[in-house]
Amino acid sequence: MAKTAAILYKKDGYNTNSQRLLGRQSASEGFLKALVRHSKAECLYCYTDTKAEYTEFCEQIRPLIQGSQNVRWIPTDNPLALAEPGILYKPDPLITQLVWQRRYTDPRTYSICGVTHTLASKEVMQSIGDLLIAPVQPWDAIICTSQAVKTLIERIFETWGDYLAQRIGSKPEPKVSLPVIPLGVDCDAFPQGQISKDIRNRFRQQLGINSNDIVILFVGRLIFHAKAHPVPMYLALERATQATNTKVHLIQAGWFEDQQQELAFKNATSQFCPSVNSIFLDGRQAAIRQGIWSVGDIFISLADNIQETFGLTPIEAMAAGLPVIVSDWNGYQETVRHEVDGFRIPTLFPPPECGLDFAANYYDDSLNYSTYIGHVSLMSA
Repeated sequence: MAKTAAILYKKDGYNTNSQRLLGRQSASEGFLKALVRHSKAECLYCYTDTKAEYTEFCEQIRPLIQGSQNVRWIPTDNPLALAEPGILYKPDPLITQLVWQRRYTDPRTYSICGVTHTLASKEVMQSIGDLLIAPVQPWDAIICTSQAVKTLIERIFETWGDYLAQRIGSKPEPKVSLPVIPLGVDCDAFPQGQISKDIRNRFRQQLGINSNDIVILFVGRLIFHAKAHPVPMYLALERATQATNTKVHLIQAGWFEDQQQELAFKNATSQFCPSVNSIFLDGRQAAIRQGIWSVGDIFISLADNIQETFGLTPIEAMAAGLPVIVSDWNGYQETVRHEVDGFRIPTLFPPPECGLDFAANYYDDSLNYSTYIGHVSLMSA
């Protein structure tokens, strides 16, 4: 029987219908759909605390099941049953606790696999550093979605290892595997051909956009301190509009963290790109999230935040056939080929050891996480 992975399931981790839609949820939902559709295993396994969570899992995957696949529940109080699928998959990099729990059984019974998303928080970095002293095995893995992420994890291991060498006289070698596997998207899920043209025409008509107008598309959270500050994008589009004498529309499809963010974004468009028709759409609505790719001519995402480790939306844009303009930043450096898929805009960041006061204040809770990453993003250009 083909080996597969038991999915450690919490609905929030695989659900894109929440009011606070996050990139990790979109990525995990896509992974789960792909696993159900393309797995050659005879059985799908769900690892949860409660039967109610297992029922939610079954409801989510039922429309995707093809053929005679069975679904089996493995309760978390019976980890030995994980020997049957052979792998336990957790949709984040926090696998330390699971590794310690497995120590009470035979560590050869099953492997544990996590995947990276944001690594900037001290809780995540603490968990990764703890792997140096946890009973992790070479058959365990944290999937790194980009080389940038892998480099960060290796640096955490290096600095924690140096401390342990000073403390106990020996530097432990990390045992966990760190394969680099970029996130993927289902290209067939994006409208193509006449269907895409029909969606494009319908959306443009509803939004008052002429067929010859240029639409620049941004998709993602609208949050200036944790994703991408919009002013560089606004300034660039205003300059392009003035230089080309072209009618340009900017569609920002996402959601605001709060009313303060909403007011800031909307006021900034009138201040910094008054010649551009700015349109804000709620990207949490499935119809918008699925159809908006057909409306745009160019995708743009000038991420400037240390939270960004991969960036799924440029991949989605390319799957929809759009050229992309992105910042030369973290995972974007590996997914967008400059002057092939689009353009990577050069970025600047201070040299190492700058901003140590931010890190120290975040560590001692003088700064909360949002303020910390916001302050750091002010140092990028």
